[in-house]
Amino acid sequence: MLHDLKSLRSGPAVMSESSSAISYALDTAAMPSAITLMVNQELPPAEKVCLFRSLFRGRQDVFARLWQNRRTGRAGYSPVCNHEWDPALCSKPRIRCGECPNRDFAPVTNAIIQNHLEGKHTIGIYPLLPDETCYLLAVDLDKQSWMENAAAFLETCHRVGIPTAIERYRSGNGASCLDILFRSGLSLNGTQARLLLID
Repeated sequence: MLHDLKSLRSGPAVMSESSSAISYALDTAAMPSAITLMVNQELPPAEKVCLFRSLFRGRQDVFARLWQNRRTGRAGYSPVCNHEWDPALCSKPRIRCGECPNRDFAPVTNAIIQNHLEGKHTIGIYPLLPDETCYLLAVDLDKQSWMENAAAFLETCHRVGIPTAIERYRSGNGASCLDILFRSGLSLNGTQARLLLID
């Protein structure tokens, strides 16, 4: 397993938060025929997981999970560690996770994705792979003008032939995420990779 923390610094891309199905409004005119989708409740769970993983391809050796502090109201995403809160290996909060010599990232599994799709937890992926390629770019729009911005972004992508999907967050509070999915890995250098920060 590559413990390339430089790649983690790009931040997790928050995955679709739909708990019942993978919900897309697709720009199908620009989508490759193999990816033109219609996902609904009838699709078996295992196929939803496979489809989701084929579209949202990121690092397989690590993922992030949403955490919330009920006392302070703070929330964020952190890489999942197999040793978290294990008294023999984890010294939180005395030692920060990033400085822990026992850190052992949990890999992405079908069960993790299934639980995410069922709303049991919310996860994020790290789209920047260790070889500095990625299979998706995401744009998070959550300001008051999100709808106009999303429409302009989709129109621009359509005009230049870039297939784009739009997601609505589970909360429905005027937020959307536009995803550009690639069939093969897009090579990025370190400077461009920092632009992938989504959260």
